[in-house]
Amino acid sequence: MPYTQFTTIGKVKEAFNLTTQKGIIFLPEHPIAPSSTLTDYLQESLPLVASGSEKARSQGII
Repeated sequence: MPYTQFTTIGKVKEAFNLTTQKGIIFLPEHPIAPSSTLTDYLQESLPLVASGSEKARSQGII
């Protein structure tokens, strides 16, 4: 089925035999500390992103 035919969540659920569950199910029990690699990367790159345009900021986050 092409992407354009999935116009409602009901069609997706039916096509793939899915069920939905209400509520938040993917939150960890305890906060997870960022790795030192991520922390170092953000410390280096965020000043460059923050000084640029809106497009630069959005691309920097991605």
